[in-house]
Amino acid sequence: MDTHPEGTADDAVDPWAWVNETDEAESLDLGAHRVTAVLVSHDGAEWLPAALDGLAHLTPGPDRVVLVDAGSDDETASVLAEAADAQDHWQVASAPAGSYAGAVRVGLDAVTDPGSGDSDGAEDVDGAEDADRPEDGDRTDWVWLLHDDAVPRPDALGPLVATAVERGAALATPRLVQPATRQDPARLSELGVSVSRSGRREVHVDAGEVDQGQHDTVNEVLGGSTCGLLVRRDVFDELGGLNDALPAHRDGVDLGWRAWLAGHSVVAVPAACVEHRQVGLGSLRSGTEDDAATDRAYGMALVTAHARGIGRVLTPVRLVLASVLRILGFLIGKAPDRAR
Repeated sequence: MDTHPEGTADDAVDPWAWVNETDEAESLDLGAHRVTAVLVSHDGAEWLPAALDGLAHLTPGPDRVVLVDAGSDDETASVLAEAADAQDHWQVASAPAGSYAGAVRVGLDAVTDPGSGDSDGAEDVDGAEDADRPEDGDRTDWVWLLHDDAVPRPDALGPLVATAVERGAALATPRLVQPATRQDPARLSELGVSVSRSGRREVHVDAGEVDQGQHDTVNEVLGGSTCGLLVRRDVFDELGGLNDALPAHRDGVDLGWRAWLAGHSVVAVPAACVEHRQVGLGSLRSGTEDDAATDRAYGMALVTAHARGIGRVLTPVRLVLASVLRILGFLIGKAPDRAR
């Protein structure tokens, strides 16, 4: 609606007015969707405060939050308990140390009747109170997977849900960035994940690329990191959840791959941003190490597992030959440390 009366100075033609114009797209009723966030932590007391603060200040935020302590030896349990005590719709669950997939399963099982909306007045993903919610049977449930070293931007969740619904996608992955430091700006680490024929992770951004908001197109991708990955609950259950045999930086793309094979789609949503320190890949967490050889092995196993038809026979042979050539190349190039 025009707020300026005719004949005022504001009617002067501005040739650059289009720069500030935005499309008036129909707003999506996010109140018809219910999100359960599952944050898993293992010895993450050092990074948890920032992650929990970011989760608490989301607008819109999830309907309920499950904080899972996966067998930590540090102060993680007490940090999670204190955070849950301060929020009506947060709860804590305990899982044994092990796979991220197992901890997520424990977290979801800990939620009493995941399909119900009994969060005692907590706001929905659209900010609506209980009285404004649709009937439970009319709402779509989503699972939002989070890591303890990740800080979602305040507006991260809304675009994920809205885009997934608008595009008819079962999974949506955010733009992941490495946090800025005093010496370095925030850098893009991932915008969805694909896998090359050799099992190498393709993250759809250039190495060291500075995050300047330059990516604004929603694209279909094979999968994404479990950090910030949004999954429709019925599809998550249909696929049997995450794969226990894979590490946290491979299980998300495996889930996406299985979703595609089942007839669903996966999208990367640049408008949704999560800062991810990647302490597991960076060997910053106790009990983990950044083993490139192990990651390659997981990647090749992933490609082999998803091979179809004659590929089930040819893929392992091709990968073995490629590995031998790779090793020979590094040995000839006098880089034996990389020939693993």
